[in-house]
Amino acid sequence: MCRARVIPIVIMVVMLVAKKILSRYFAIYHQLADTFLEKMQGMTTLKVYQNDSAAEQELAEESELFRQITMKVLTMQLLSTVVMDTVAYGGAACGIVIALNNALNNLRQGQVSRQGAIILILLAASYFLPMRQLGSYFHIGMNGMKASDQIFAFLDLPKKAAGQTSLPKKWP
Repeated sequence: MCRARVIPIVIMVVMLVAKKILSRYFAIYHQLADTFLEKMQGMTTLKVYQNDSAAEQELAEESELFRQITMKVLTMQLLSTVVMDTVAYGGAACGIVIALNNALNNLRQGQVSRQGAIILILLAASYFLPMRQLGSYFHIGMNGMKASDQIFAFLDLPKKAAGQTSLPKKWP
């Protein structure tokens, strides 16, 4: 029962770390996408002025930065999954041991049948699995929330006012 309370605390700690890493991740991702599009659209100009190697170097540096932040995101997700699995399956193991001990004591005293003891053991094993599943869904939800934040930030950008300048009737 104690371990069931630890899982939400672990989820909250991971959420704080994940939010920080994911905000950097998406910022670098969008910067890399912008740079790539800019270089592809200006490829002819870069070739004409023989500046394509500098553009290639800039793109390689941004790609390396994106690779590094991607590895941090994957490491964070893997570590949080390991912690969640350890807590969930450790709790299930403790629950099985306690249920097995109680079931055997009750079985010896004739207070519970063999079928009842087996049911207690199986229920102890499945007690922590929904909390583990919640941890898995957390990572999916964090990615979706961060993507929606980016969409809303784009939609909230101020609109540029259309110009009302008119040309003179007579040209000099």
